[in-house]
Amino acid sequence: MAKTIENVIPAGLRDRARKAHLASDHRTGASSRREVRARHRRWLRRQWHVTAVVAALTGFAVAAVHVFVWKPVAPYVIGALLASAAWQIYTMMLETGGVASRRSGIVAEQWTADELRQLRCDDWIVVNHVMLEWRDVDHVLLGPGGFLAIETKFRSDWGSNKQDFGAWAKTAREGAHDVGVRLQQWKTDVQPIVVMWGPEVSTCFPDIFEHDGVTFCPGPQLHQLVGSLPDKVEAGQVNKAFTFLDNYLRTRDPGEVHVSGEIPRTAGQVSDDLLAVGAACMASIVAVLSPVSLPPVGAWSIAVAAAGLIAAIFVRRQWRHSPRMQRVTTAIITTSSGLGVLLAVTMAIKAIK
Repeated sequence: MAKTIENVIPAGLRDRARKAHLASDHRTGASSRREVRARHRRWLRRQWHVTAVVAALTGFAVAAVHVFVWKPVAPYVIGALLASAAWQIYTMMLETGGVASRRSGIVAEQWTADELRQLRCDDWIVVNHVMLEWRDVDHVLLGPGGFLAIETKFRSDWGSNKQDFGAWAKTAREGAHDVGVRLQQWKTDVQPIVVMWGPEVSTCFPDIFEHDGVTFCPGPQLHQLVGSLPDKVEAGQVNKAFTFLDNYLRTRDPGEVHVSGEIPRTAGQVSDDLLAVGAACMASIVAVLSPVSLPPVGAWSIAVAAAGLIAAIFVRRQWRHSPRMQRVTTAIITTSSGLGVLLAVTMAIKAIK
């Protein structure tokens, strides 16, 4: 059934949806987000005793507050203690787990992706996170100005890190070469670009410059750099290159997930999911309880709950690959079934009496 529905969708719409997915923040910083998740887990395994001590001290503090603090105020104090304990553990993880720099890099990649997405209306195709055998390329840009392999770097002090440029240039050139192989476009070179973000980066590097055959560009000037490229690639060649890259990713992405796990979700995605789940719960409650007073009392609400349950199961099966839809339908299923069972039990008790 899912294949039938997919075939009904126009090819142009499927193509736009695919390009939007490849340019989305879901892929941005995928390798760094996986590394942050792995470091979190390693830190918790190594420093479990620290977590245990903080939890024990918090437990004693909560017990003391419950016994000695004025009852109307105690719940607020306990909530503050629990939040402070969680924040303290998280802060220690950031400071001692080597996570802070990775998180800054993820944010910088999102900034680059935001700049690149503005170019999609100018016939540029953006692909975030292209995983190769031994490395990943942060962004690939295909358009009339050529093919670009873009790496993102973040530094808090650019004045003291100039010695890294040679290594970055080497990595960028190797990534651009490997991307060119995946594009199967040997007549058009893939241009390596390193985008730099960080405090006062524009002050330290007011202009775009070249180093070892690689273009280094301050982040705020990225849009200007791409816009200044002369048109040298026809639309047909761009689409052909994208087709090769897309076919590679359709094979590579599932293998990457199998080895490294799903891409961790961003904070924005989690917030959107929570809002969607909350809205689904509220809509289910309103829909089920609205006809509860119609005679026979409760029967229409049970019917609405059953209809919502069946519809959610159907949608869940058709959108099995969408994590957000899975969460929303789970909320509808649990809310509708719970209210339906509660109403049915209430009606049965009243009938017995």
